Amino acid sequence: MVKTAFPKAEIVADRFHALRLAIYALEQIRKEVQKNFHTKRRKYFKHARTLLIKHKEKLEPEELEQVSNMLTLSKELALKELAYDRFASPDIYTAKKRLLAFKMAVQAANLARSTKLPMPTQN
Repeated sequence: MVKTAFPKAEIVADRFHALRLAIYALEQIRKEVQKNFHTKRRKYFKHARTLLIKHKEKLEPEELEQVSNMLTLSKELALKELAYDRFASPDIYTAKKRLLAFKMAVQAANLARSTKLPMPTQN
């Protein structure tokens, strides 16, 4: 019905909602990763979730070190910065390049099996 009423309409996603979906996927990955930890580390990971989703440029030096240590524990969690970089692109050309890099990294990490990470199409 929508295609009939608006045949030339383009589907778009705004930065806020796309980033929210990426953060949701990051949370799912964090929860999967922390299941393999002992109680003390699992509790630390759970309480440090706000650090993990905070952009690296907004972290204090001590927080940056903590996040860096957490990101080394999982290649999937390390995709966090790629996602943030994609949304901080200065222009459409850079955004498309970064989106492609992010999509390739997600596919290489085989995240489709473990998260509900939406993969937008490239136009």
